[in-house]
Amino acid sequence: RYLDAKGEPANLSHLHCGQLLFAELTVTSAVTRVVNDLVIQDLFPAACEPVLGKLDTKLYPWVERETGSWVMRSDTRDDRILLFSKKFMVQHRKAYQYLYPLRVVSPGTFTVPGLSIEAMYAPEIHAVTAPTRVTVSSGN
Repeated sequence: RYLDAKGEPANLSHLHCGQLLFAELTVTSAVTRVVNDLVIQDLFPAACEPVLGKLDTKLYPWVERETGSWVMRSDTRDDRILLFSKKFMVQHRKAYQYLYPLRVVSPGTFTVPGLSIEAMYAPEIHAVTAPTRVTVSSGN
């Protein structure tokens, strides 16, 4: 899901250029199990670019919540982020989250590709989310 600068769910049909969004990725499991070598690929909407570097947590204090302790490494590229997990115990229906910022940079209507997750050495562990759409105006 996408959150606005206040940590509230963003209205994806009414974004504007210059707006800061936070992508919140959530991993859950129907069973308790040990997993390792998960790879998550999240393609950015064409309207967005990654925000690199540290954010001022005084402006976004809600960002301080626990996120990403299960992630071993992340690789942010121009059009996507790749996450690689540590070996960890996924508890039944517990949410494991990772949060990262994006800046809205282009007006128009865009498709948000679905996120994919898979275990590199356990092909039975995989999922893909459905794509969605975003609409961006050039002004506030």
